[in-house]
Amino acid sequence: MWNLRRLAIVVFLGITVALVGVILLLTLSIPHEQDVRQQLQQIAKPHAFDFVSWELYALSCLPKEMLCKGGESGREAKLCSQIRTVLVDKSIPTFPPITFRLEKPPHLLVASPRDRILYFDRRVLRQELSVEEMETLEASS
Repeated sequence: MWNLRRLAIVVFLGITVALVGVILLLTLSIPHEQDVRQQLQQIAKPHAFDFVSWELYALSCLPKEMLCKGGESGREAKLCSQIRTVLVDKSIPTFPPITFRLEKPPHLLVASPRDRILYFDRRVLRQELSVEEMETLEASS
């Protein structure tokens, strides 16, 4: 009876030590999310996409695009015409007038360890980044 109790205690302590070891190993091997986010923010800050400036610029171009209709490229004009046609066919009013501009989407910098699938954070970057700037950002993150 005494040996069975001693064995149970030893097994319990062994399992406890093993679990604590696994928890410590996982905690120490994964960088803290807050540290990764702060580091990523510092790296990406000079190259960040400024949504407010982009939106203000788009809104400032809106009256000219709506009145002149000359600012659209061939693809934009064709797409706009197709959208208007579909909306008219479906009896959907087209007010305010349809206007848009096709442009390159912003880049996305994602922080993730290379040895496993794990997502830490992301930052939206300017559209006009050069390949050199992208490589520098990737190397420093």
